Amino acid sequence: MSTRATLLISLGASPAIVPEAFLLPDVEFAAVRVLTTERPDVSLVQQFFREHAPGVALTITRVADFTDFTSEDDHFRFEEVLYRWILGTRTSPESRYICLSGGFKTMSAAMQKAAAVLGAAEVFHVLADNCCADAGGEPRPPATIEEVLRACEEGRLHWIRLGSENGWPQLRAAAPEDYPLAYVREERGVRWAAPPDRRFHNRLREIVERSHRIAAAWNRLPELPFAELAAWSESGLAWLHQPVDPEADRGWIARLPKIELHCHLGGFATHGKLLKQVRAAAERPADLPQTWLPKAGCLPISEQNLLEALARVEPLWLPRPAAETDPGHKQWIPYALIRNPRGEFAAYPRQGVEARLHGLWSVGIGGHVNPVDHSSPAPDRRALWREALWTGLRRELAEEFPAATAGATRFLGLIHESRTEVGRVHLGAVFLHEVNAIPDEPGPELAGLQWLPRAAFGHGGWPLDRFELWSRLALQLLERDPSDPPNAPTPPAAS
Repeated sequence: MSTRATLLISLGASPAIVPEAFLLPDVEFAAVRVLTTERPDVSLVQQFFREHAPGVALTITRVADFTDFTSEDDHFRFEEVLYRWILGTRTSPESRYICLSGGFKTMSAAMQKAAAVLGAAEVFHVLADNCCADAGGEPRPPATIEEVLRACEEGRLHWIRLGSENGWPQLRAAAPEDYPLAYVREERGVRWAAPPDRRFHNRLREIVERSHRIAAAWNRLPELPFAELAAWSESGLAWLHQPVDPEADRGWIARLPKIELHCHLGGFATHGKLLKQVRAAAERPADLPQTWLPKAGCLPISEQNLLEALARVEPLWLPRPAAETDPGHKQWIPYALIRNPRGEFAAYPRQGVEARLHGLWSVGIGGHVNPVDHSSPAPDRRALWREALWTGLRRELAEEFPAATAGATRFLGLIHESRTEVGRVHLGAVFLHEVNAIPDEPGPELAGLQWLPRAAFGHGGWPLDRFELWSRLALQLLERDPSDPPNAPTPPAAS
């Protein structure tokens, strides 16, 4: 993540605003990032930095197929690109300088909101006096490079510094890999970007709604058994106080992992040290004692909880030949389900280097994590583990299915099983990767690839026993993901 001063600015009809903002006193910018729409002419901006600041890294991004703000939908679409664009600059909040002066008023409002949400070292406006004249002799602000430089020398530019923004703590860990932009075109140093979805906007709305619910329940906190319940809706709290209905509640109780049944519905952990372990595992499932992990199972867990658990673990790098025969040390495998815009999953017959899986079909693409998949030294173990898993995943995608690398990826959970030869020495980190378009032919290891709808698994010509155990467990993780409601019957449990 860059810590050098970076100017982030939106651009409307007046390109001179970019060099005016760049001349902010007492700050030496190492990079300038410009976000604009389809129409504005950016040639003046490019010329200024080419002639007067050639050592500064300039990047110009246009919102694809976006010419004007005509509706609320336009505003939210611009905002979605804006948030992801800022994350994509890989700058720390302490290095971001956000100028609010460029473009429509709605652009300025969006930039101010983005600064508040993601953080900035400084937020500022720049104003220019009407120190120049048009062809008719009417006064106007600077419009050429020479006029901007002369106005600066004469003290006719004014910067209004509004201070810093800390950013929302709920989004401090947000990364560009979590909210990627789809770059659809590049021409003469300008990129066109489009948002694949509105997940960042939805995340903001969830945070705001949660905050409102907590504020509304503030006076009831002493009455609630868990403070977390303050974030629930009124209808949710009312439901919580109702007795269990043998019919209406049967489904969700049956889907609870065994540990949840022990935690919330009674069981063997009733007191003492064991009860403390169970309660801790309810918050961090990865902390479960090794003996509690199933012979063949999947563990839905958030990426944050996984990384908190791994923060206590120092990675151990073993030679591959030794690790492949040592069940005492499990090797991490990033394992991705690939889904296309039609909702179909990539499935292929196993025939690669892993001979133990030949003859079975798979819906997962993955491979080993290598020492080169993380930088050294890492700021902390959470960052090290996250970088290793995500870099390993992206590397495997690039090697085995290069046409499918663009898209949105999210973490689903873990696969742990000791039934198969592969499972005895490997641990799976499962991801869902949703591609932006149906990719071209994959690499040779995925020869025979087919796109299957979700409803096909376990039915017709695709019984689950045609698939490797990890694929069956990964599909179960997807079915348990609350953010991905099923559109087909849940696959039967792997047996």
